[in-house]
This record gives sequence, structure tokens and C-alpha cells, in this order.
Amino acid sequence: MSPWLFAARSAVAVLIALATISYQAIRAARTDPADALRYE
Repeated sequence: MSPWLFAARSAVAVLIALATISYQAIRAARTDPADALRYE
């Protein structure tokens, strides 16, 4: 496996992880705290 292919696949994996984490963080930040506690 070439180093460029490894770097490209690693970059794609990091971008997917960042997108997922950002989505979850933004969704959690926009949630009303009272609603979050209600379902706990």
C-alpha cells in the first residue's frame, strides 16, 4: 500500500469523525436543557 493512499484514507476517516462530532455537538448545544432533563 502506498503512503499516499494511506494518507488519503486517514484524512477521509478524520473528516468523517469531525463531521459526526460537530453534528452531535451542535445538536446538543441547540437542545433546550429542560427537554434534555425531562427524558433522563
